Formats: sequence, structure tokens, C-alpha cells
Amino acid sequence: MKNNDQEVNIYWSPFVVASGINSGGDWSMLYPEPTNLYSDISKLKIINNNSTKSFFVCPAVKDNFKSTYVFKNTIHSEYSYENKNSLVIEPKSKNFLAYDIPRMPAISSGPLIRFNLKYIFFAEEDLDVIFSPPTFHKPKYTNYGTIFPGQFNIGSWFRPYGFEVQMWNNEGKFIIEEDEPIFYAKFMTNKTIKLNRFVLSEKLFNYADHCSNSSLTMKSNIPLYERYQRFKESKMNNLILKEIKDNLC
Repeated sequence: MKNNDQEVNIYWSPFVVASGINSGGDWSMLYPEPTNLYSDISKLKIINNNSTKSFFVCPAVKDNFKSTYVFKNTIHSEYSYENKNSLVIEPKSKNFLAYDIPRMPAISSGPLIRFNLKYIFFAEEDLDVIFSPPTFHKPKYTNYGTIFPGQFNIGSWFRPYGFEVQMWNNEGKFIIEEDEPIFYAKFMTNKTIKLNRFVLSEKLFNYADHCSNSSLTMKSNIPLYERYQRFKESKMNNLILKEIKDNLC
């Protein structure tokens, strides 16, 4: 394990190219700064509770919360949908997040809908991140569906993470509120985390697109460890890090 007084730089960006080539415009204002889960929960702490049994003094919980960041939605959006012969989605609010259908659902409970909130992360060293639904907040959108948990090494792979929701039903509504947490990102490190925001250049977009579509240039179903190895052998990590540092906010 590594000492807590060490620091790790983690870079993140909205997956929105400044020129708008992948978004129809620059929607960076839809992406507020993430907040730390421990800091968020500490605001709810009962002041006179100094019990040694409190989770605030439990190392397992405390360290977990301190390495977890909360990513939030900024625009109230409402939709109705019906998934019978084909999926039909109808926005119900004046303003709403754009959406698409990335793939056929893998389970029969309902469709999978991807909303236009995508993020990308990178680290200067090997570092796994676990994405999960917000479990220590009470987001209303989980009444209608949930995101799938996921994990990969952001120091050895460069691909976006999208807000994809698996619906609980094949028809109904979906509502997500302003300022509602949409997912947690837990960075698997004991180091002090320093988050650095960058602007996604066209070059970085192309690097990410290459990783996302690696099956077009590699054999199909290649395991992650082999992708990581090729990523490092081709010096992609160095190219990406240089470009990110040239585009820090």
C-alpha cells in the first residue's frame, strides 16, 4: 500500500470537443466540478456525535469515501418511453439532455438509453477507477433505472465513460433532476487525489476514439490486460499525457 501523504494527479474532462465535432456544439457548462463524497457526507454529520463507533472514524469507510467523487447532473429532464416493436422516446420537459440508443438491451426488464453526458479520465500511473450508482445519496432517477457498474485502468486505457441507464420497465417515464448525482467514481489509491480538468482537443478525441474502437484494429474480444500492454508499448500514454498537459484548464 502507498502512503497517504503522496499525491496522484488524475485528469478529467467532459467528453466534448471544443470545436463541437462530436456534439453539435460545446456543452461544457453541463459538467460541474465533481465533489468529494467524504466532504459531501461530512456536511450531514451530527455535530455532538463523537462516538468511536461512528463511520466517520472508521478507516475502511473514511478512506473509501475520501477516494470517491460524485458527478452530478445540471439540467432537469423528463421523458416518456415505450419499448414494444421499437423504442420510442418522447421528451416532456422544455429543456432536456440529448440521448441515443447505444446497443440492444442485454436483459429483458427494459431498454438501455444513453444520455449525452460523457466523461473521460486519465492518470499518470496505473490506476483503476470503479464507476457505480450513487449509493450514499438519494437520486430520484434510480426509481426508473440504473447505471451499470464498471472498472478499468485509466493510466493504461483512454476511453470515455457515458451515462447509460438500464430502465426498470419497457414503458414509462424517466425523470432526472437538476443537481442530482448520477454516478460515483472511486479511484483505487491511498494517495491524496488531485483532480485536474482539461479541454478535450481533437487530437485527444481521436486517441479516445481509437481506444473505443480498438476491436476494428485488434482481434475481437481481446482481454483488457492485453489492450493495456499494447497501449503502453505504443507509447500512447505519453502522447496522451503531453496533449492533456497542453490543454489544462
